Amino acid sequence: MSTSNQHNVGEILRRLMFLKKYDTYQEVADFLEVDNRTLSAWKQRNSKVAVQKISAKCADLDLNWLLTGEGEMRQEGRASTPVDADVLEAVIEAVEVCLGQVEGSLKPAKKAQLIATLYGIVNADAEKKIEEGKVMQLVRLAL
Repeated sequence: MSTSNQHNVGEILRRLMFLKKYDTYQEVADFLEVDNRTLSAWKQRNSKVAVQKISAKCADLDLNWLLTGEGEMRQEGRASTPVDADVLEAVIEAVEVCLGQVEGSLKPAKKAQLIATLYGIVNADAEKKIEEGKVMQLVRLAL
């Protein structure tokens, strides 16, 4: 998987620092309830676990803003509901797999919108089922 299809976890953590008015990564680690070394490892590996943790802790945070820094920080007109980290992980993985299969790359803002849209669709489904064929169709449309 190429790094062009991944979000920069360092930038995402900096956005969280801005949002929470934190001065240090230790404050971020404390907020996320992880060790500072874990946070460093997430940054080095560009781990999607960081995104899942932040999403779970900040339910009213707009996923597009978190991933890209674009748009509004907070979701407007929506009640704060916790993000289902398992569903988010599955959606991110499905998008990454489909992008890899078509050897495609999306700009971060477009990719974030795709992930947020798919998350909404899957999360609304009682079975929380991700249909790879539909994900592939949406990925191709986004390209």
